[in-house]
Amino acid sequence: MARLTSYAEVSSSQYSTAQMLALAHRLQNAIALGEYRDRAEVARSLGLTRARITQLMDLLLLAPDIQEEVLGLQRIDGVEPLSERAPCPIAKTRSWAEQRSTWKAMAAADIIICDVGWRLFL
Repeated sequence: MARLTSYAEVSSSQYSTAQMLALAHRLQNAIALGEYRDRAEVARSLGLTRARITQLMDLLLLAPDIQEEVLGLQRIDGVEPLSERAPCPIAKTRSWAEQRSTWKAMAAADIIICDVGWRLFL
């Protein structure tokens, strides 16, 4: 796996949340394979803050089935259905059962989460 070398390769403004989740998996795998010593080295190498790397890696705390759903999300009329920040409070919940409950409640309410916050589409 080739090492990422610049922030331009990980700019969230041009990528979907699904792509950011995939990137988090890629970075975690690179650390596990010894390509990077730790998250701090990833941050230095990419010219990002450790906080930004932590934000990306927090997506890995989502329950596996939620991650699968996030990876399957597609843009609707060019609008991203889920901002990268939206699943963060869910990911911080330690219980996957609670994560699933919150995720299902959002889906049942037809809530699409966007960069400007929660928006309900009727």
